[in-house]
Amino acid sequence: MSAGSTVAIEKYLDKDFLAVYEGRSLDKDLSIAICQAEIKRYGIRNIRLSQPDVEVRGDNADMTVTAMMAVSSDVVETKGFPVFFRLHWIKRPDGWRISEVTEVRAGLR
Repeated sequence: MSAGSTVAIEKYLDKDFLAVYEGRSLDKDLSIAICQAEIKRYGIRNIRLSQPDVEVRGDNADMTVTAMMAVSSDVVETKGFPVFFRLHWIKRPDGWRISEVTEVRAGLR
Protein backbone atom coordinates (compact mmCIF):
# COMPACT_ATOMS: atom_id res chain seq x y z
CA MET A 1 0.00 0.00 0.00
CA SER A 2 1.39 3.36 -0.95
CA ALA A 3 1.85 5.73 1.95
CA GLY A 4 1.51 9.49 1.92
CA SER A 5 -2.06 9.31 0.66
CA THR A 6 -5.39 8.07 1.98
CA VAL A 7 -6.88 7.44 -1.47
CA ALA A 8 -6.43 3.65 -1.27
CA ILE A 9 -8.34 3.30 1.99
CA GLU A 10 -11.00 5.95 1.28
CA LYS A 11 -12.67 3.81 -1.39
CA TYR A 12 -13.29 1.07 1.18
CA LEU A 13 -14.80 3.22 3.94
CA ASP A 14 -18.58 2.96 4.19
CA LYS A 15 -20.66 6.15 4.02
CA ASP A 16 -21.70 5.49 7.66
CA PHE A 17 -18.14 4.67 8.80
CA LEU A 18 -17.28 5.14 12.50
CA ALA A 19 -14.03 4.78 14.40
CA VAL A 20 -12.71 5.43 17.89
CA TYR A 21 -9.26 7.00 18.06
CA GLU A 22 -7.64 8.26 21.26
CA GLY A 23 -11.03 8.12 22.97
CA ARG A 24 -12.84 10.17 20.32
CA SER A 25 -15.63 8.95 18.05
CA LEU A 26 -14.85 9.77 14.43
CA ASP A 27 -16.96 9.77 11.29
CA LYS A 28 -15.56 9.07 7.83
CA ASP A 29 -14.43 12.63 7.02
CA LEU A 30 -12.76 13.21 10.39
CA SER A 31 -11.06 9.80 10.23
CA ILE A 32 -9.59 10.63 6.83
CA ALA A 33 -8.41 14.04 8.06
CA ILE A 34 -6.71 12.47 11.10
CA CYS A 35 -5.05 9.81 8.91
CA GLN A 36 -3.70 12.53 6.63
CA ALA A 37 -2.36 14.48 9.62
CA GLU A 38 -0.71 11.37 11.12
CA ILE A 39 0.92 10.54 7.78
CA LYS A 40 2.57 13.96 7.83
CA ARG A 41 3.34 13.93 11.57
CA TYR A 42 5.13 10.59 11.51
CA GLY A 43 6.46 10.69 7.96
CA ILE A 44 4.80 7.41 7.01
CA ARG A 45 6.56 6.22 3.85
CA ASN A 46 5.24 2.70 3.36
CA ILE A 47 2.53 0.45 4.82
CA ARG A 48 2.53 -3.33 4.58
CA LEU A 49 -0.54 -5.23 5.79
CA SER A 50 0.07 -8.62 7.38
CA GLN A 51 -1.47 -11.28 9.58
CA PRO A 52 -5.07 -10.80 8.42
CA ASP A 53 -7.63 -12.90 10.23
CA VAL A 54 -11.17 -12.72 8.80
CA GLU A 55 -14.44 -14.18 10.04
CA VAL A 56 -17.38 -13.81 7.62
CA ARG A 57 -21.01 -14.11 8.75
CA GLY A 58 -23.38 -13.47 5.84
CA ASP A 59 -23.17 -9.80 4.86
CA ASN A 60 -20.84 -8.96 7.78
CA ALA A 61 -17.20 -9.72 8.46
CA ASP A 62 -14.72 -9.00 11.22
CA MET A 63 -11.03 -8.67 10.41
CA THR A 64 -7.94 -8.15 12.51
CA VAL A 65 -4.85 -6.98 10.68
CA THR A 66 -1.39 -5.64 11.45
CA ALA A 67 -0.12 -2.66 9.48
CA MET A 68 3.68 -2.49 9.47
CA MET A 69 4.61 1.14 8.85
CA ALA A 70 7.93 2.53 7.70
CA VAL A 71 8.14 5.93 9.38
CA SER A 72 10.70 8.71 9.44
CA SER A 73 10.16 11.87 11.44
CA ASP A 74 11.46 13.87 14.39
CA VAL A 75 9.15 11.75 16.58
CA VAL A 76 10.28 8.26 15.51
CA GLU A 77 12.18 6.43 12.75
CA THR A 78 11.80 2.75 11.97
CA LYS A 79 11.26 0.40 9.06
CA GLY A 80 8.61 -1.66 10.81
CA PHE A 81 6.38 0.02 13.37
CA PRO A 82 3.29 -2.18 13.96
CA VAL A 83 -0.23 -0.81 14.29
CA PHE A 84 -3.03 -3.29 15.04
CA PHE A 85 -6.57 -2.81 13.74
CA ARG A 86 -9.92 -4.57 14.13
CA LEU A 87 -12.19 -3.82 11.18
CA HIS A 88 -15.89 -4.54 10.75
CA TRP A 89 -16.92 -4.95 7.11
CA ILE A 90 -20.43 -4.83 5.65
CA LYS A 91 -21.46 -6.04 2.21
CA ARG A 92 -23.10 -3.28 0.17
CA PRO A 93 -24.56 -3.50 -3.36
CA ASP A 94 -21.30 -2.05 -4.74
CA GLY A 95 -19.02 -4.34 -2.70
CA TRP A 96 -17.53 -4.79 0.78
CA ARG A 97 -17.00 -1.61 2.85
CA ILE A 98 -15.37 -0.95 6.23
CA SER A 99 -18.12 0.23 8.56
CA GLU A 100 -16.20 0.41 11.83
CA VAL A 101 -12.65 0.37 13.18
CA THR A 102 -12.00 -0.53 16.80
CA GLU A 103 -9.04 -1.53 18.94
CA VAL A 104 -6.45 0.56 17.16
CA ARG A 105 -3.18 -0.04 19.01
CA ALA A 106 0.34 0.97 18.12
CA GLY A 107 3.50 -0.84 19.18
CA LEU A 108 4.19 -4.35 20.37
CA ARG A 109 1.34 -6.72 21.21
